[in-house]
Amino acid sequence: MGEIHRWYTGDIGSCIKVDNKGNLYVSGTYSNTVDFDPGPGIQNLIGNGVNLFVLKLDTAGNYIWAKSMGGSNIEENWGLAVDSNKNVYTTGQFQGLVDFDPGMNIYNLISNGGKDIYISKLDSMGQFQWAHSFGDNFTDRGSAVSIDGSNNVLLTGSFAGTVDFDPGPGVFNLTASSSDIFILKLDANGNLLWVKDSGK
Repeated sequence: MGEIHRWYTGDIGSCIKVDNKGNLYVSGTYSNTVDFDPGPGIQNLIGNGVNLFVLKLDTAGNYIWAKSMGGSNIEENWGLAVDSNKNVYTTGQFQGLVDFDPGMNIYNLISNGGKDIYISKLDSMGQFQWAHSFGDNFTDRGSAVSIDGSNNVLLTGSFAGTVDFDPGPGVFNLTASSSDIFILKLDANGNLLWVKDSGK
């Protein structure tokens, strides 16, 4: 499994993963209207600003599904992971209000003034499971996500200021003097297991 890093022209495929059956998953950002079916079919998604996408293809590169998440600002995708049950996780940064449910329902997250970290989970059919955000009024970013053998979620990136890394009702604040590294572990349901930081 590997990643393709982003380039800065047009629509961007930033990450690619392969599941245990050989299906391909691509994540990134797009704007306006994009046909995500690489074959003769048409599967358009319509962006509002610069939005996030996740695309699933079979082992031959045929379209299975594509999902869009976003708001009216610019979202960025930096990390993608797939667990043993083919659930799909993405991370990056966003600003303003973003609907992370790609279906008919709405699940809005709102940043705390600057760019915030997000982590999102979709199931094997691209249906929304959960999403969390973390941030202060500075620039924070989720850079990479990985899944361990128990399907726990490991997330790393950078943060500044004081950030509550507990997505639940509890509070677990870490404070960075400038921009520090964080390493966050969540269970498969998105609950905090632990978080650590490293920096000057």
